[in-house]
Amino acid sequence: MILYDEEQNKPIKEKHSISTLQCVLFFLMGCFGFQLLGTLTNTIFIAALPEDYISSHAALVSSFINAVVYVLLLAILLTMYYFFNKQDLKDKALGFKNTVNVSYAGRWFAYYLVCNFALNIIMTLIQLAVEKSTGIILGTSNNQSGINSMISTNPIMVFFVVCIIGPVCEEITYRLGLFEALRRVNVKLAFILAPVLFALIHFDFEGVISGISSGNNLVLYNELFNLPSYILGGLILSYAYWKNLSINQSIYCHIFVNTLSFFSIVIQLLLQ
Repeated sequence: MILYDEEQNKPIKEKHSISTLQCVLFFLMGCFGFQLLGTLTNTIFIAALPEDYISSHAALVSSFINAVVYVLLLAILLTMYYFFNKQDLKDKALGFKNTVNVSYAGRWFAYYLVCNFALNIIMTLIQLAVEKSTGIILGTSNNQSGINSMISTNPIMVFFVVCIIGPVCEEITYRLGLFEALRRVNVKLAFILAPVLFALIHFDFEGVISGISSGNNLVLYNELFNLPSYILGGLILSYAYWKNLSINQSIYCHIFVNTLSFFSIVIQLLLQ
């Protein structure tokens, strides 16, 4: 993206409040740090709780572990941001009060709804074709199934994690971090890699490997089938950030998307 001087209408050098190295550090912390925090927190919970309680309350325990991990990650990312550029962090915090950011985020959310509707039609046709030709019934990904289970057992906590804390952490990681670092090298590369990597964090590699090793490929098929929806989400959120280089707008858009998904799941659970 090229910025222009309003008076002379000539390209000017873009000013970065966060260095490229700091963007990379955001990504590394949000991606690999998240995995490390998850492993440590999971180990602590397993050591502290009786095995029979964990097995009988798996979804509830998972929701607490998930909440602890995301709260810790948010605290670490915001602390990093504070030391990287305290003033910019304050400006971004104030930006959430700006109705212009909310308005733009609403526009990007509308784009998402239209694109997602079209994608759902395509994926439904694929699902029906696969079922008719092979007999394989494709379903939800393990990530989505896990979220559904946690919502059914601990909806209030899951709401704050999925609809507020999670979007902030993921936007700092994948938009302000990964996408912004790649954008400064090549914007096309950023729009390819960032959404794909964002989608892959929702891909259950462990479940796929476990399924294949036991002769069950259905997990792999389900994960691949649901991958395009995550890539689409990553594309829209990347665009929401890139259009005005506003992390506020992409965070708001992410919150809107996840909130819609959350209440859709709640309604489905209530109707069962």
